[in-house]
Amino acid sequence: MNISILQDTTKRNHMIPKHIPSNCSVIQYLTHCTDMRTLLKKATLLSLSEFCSHEEEKKRLQWLASRQGAQDYTRLILEPHTDLLDILHAFPSCHPPLSRLIEFLPRLQPRHYSAASSPLIF
Repeated sequence: MNISILQDTTKRNHMIPKHIPSNCSVIQYLTHCTDMRTLLKKATLLSLSEFCSHEEEKKRLQWLASRQGAQDYTRLILEPHTDLLDILHAFPSCHPPLSRLIEFLPRLQPRHYSAASSPLIF
């Protein structure tokens, strides 16, 4: 996979995030560069709704992203810590392209472990 900025982008300050290698495989990107288990923001749910082929699923994601759906967002997204994989499973008609996932998935943060979790101790 070769990552580049689209020529006709309308985004301000567009750039390829520094944590993404310019030339990597999709597996490498999804495994080592991005956090697919992060909590989804309302803006992300709204973006995902654009890629639903079933109108009911699209409307449900739009509702969760709206002010009126704030209680449902808290109950269904925030409290159970629903992530992208959960949403794609719950909304099977949602098929966002990888290019959009790259836009809204955050960088995978380093995991710091203590000596107690080291396999060298055992």
